[in-house]
Amino acid sequence: MSKRKSVNASGPAIQAHARKRHSLRSLVQFTVILAGIFSLYWLITIQTDGGIGARTVRARTVTTVDPGTTPKLQSIFFGGDGQAQAVINQQTVSVGERVAGYTVRAISQQTVSLLAPDGRMVVLRSTSNDL
Repeated sequence: MSKRKSVNASGPAIQAHARKRHSLRSLVQFTVILAGIFSLYWLITIQTDGGIGARTVRARTVTTVDPGTTPKLQSIFFGGDGQAQAVINQQTVSVGERVAGYTVRAISQQTVSLLAPDGRMVVLRSTSNDL
């Protein structure tokens, strides 16, 4: 049996090589992280409508309709499953349905938001006398 002498692994040349390898590994990790951040930025900005820069946003006017004006909110109720419905102009409607040319956009406990045929948002508010 022959015995080998143990080689001192902490020599200056080996330490320099280990530092280089560690530095290279850190550089690769940094590059991968930077590439991930750039890719996420690219997906958010370039791939969305409008690209980089300002986007055109269509603003809508919100008009509150007084009770007694057409369309008239008569009732708001919620089913056992949480599904909201409203009675407008004696017609029971849910979100997405149409009544008198208006499309129901949202129903809350006190309001119903409608999209008018001309693109305006109309909010019907309940009063204690109505409901």
